[in-house]
Amino acid sequence: MPSKATKIDLDIAARFRMVREFLDLSGSQMGEVCGLDQSMISYIESGKRELPTHSIKKLYLKHGISPLYLVSNILPMVYQKKTDLSIEDQVNELRVEVELMKINLAQTATKT
Repeated sequence: MPSKATKIDLDIAARFRMVREFLDLSGSQMGEVCGLDQSMISYIESGKRELPTHSIKKLYLKHGISPLYLVSNILPMVYQKKTDLSIEDQVNELRVEVELMKINLAQTATKT
């Protein structure tokens, strides 16, 4: 991650924390769900590290948390049926969308 987190990075970090609180999990419990150390959860929530794709996938598979919500704030946060969407397709679309958002943000920043 760049030395300075972008607004997009901070927005994702805030939604990640909201998901943890919604699930009523401690940092270490969230780490177990996401396959990460508790310290990495803290770094992600503070915007110092990016949320790994495998963690997005695990949240979806274990708790039905929408990858679209985490990355783009598209509701709902939780899917009732985990089979509603293809996770691989969602993750691939999100990768492209995040990169496009970062490019747009960088272009906007250079214009001002």
